[in-house]
Amino acid sequence: PTGKTVKSYDLATLTGVKDSFIVEAIEQDFLLVRPYTKATLYIVHPTGKTAKLIYPELLDEETIKVIEEMPPNEVGFIGDGLTYIGYAGGKLTFQYNNPFLGQKEKRTYALPF
Repeated sequence: PTGKTVKSYDLATLTGVKDSFIVEAIEQDFLLVRPYTKATLYIVHPTGKTAKLIYPELLDEETIKVIEEMPPNEVGFIGDGLTYIGYAGGKLTFQYNNPFLGQKEKRTYALPF
C-alpha cells in the first residue's frame, strides 16, 4: 500500500531474453513473467536466482516446434497459449488454448524449485 519497491529483478539476465516483460502473477513461491515478443511464460524463483521456461514441460513436441520456429510477428502467432489459473499444493494450473487446433484444456505444472 505504500507504493515502494521492495524487490526488483533483472528479467533479461534471468531468462536470457532481451525484451520488455509482462508480470502475470506474483505469488509467495514464484513469479510468472512473459517476454512481450515471444509471449512464452517463465517461472521465476522469488529469490531472483533462477528462471525456467514452462511450455516445454507442458506441451507436445509438435507444438513446441511451432512455438520455437514461428516468427512472433507472423499472423496467427499465439505464443505458448498458456493462461495462469491458480496455484495450490505446489502445483500451478494453466489453461492451454490453441484456437487453430481446437485445443482448450487445463494443464498442471509442478513448482520446479
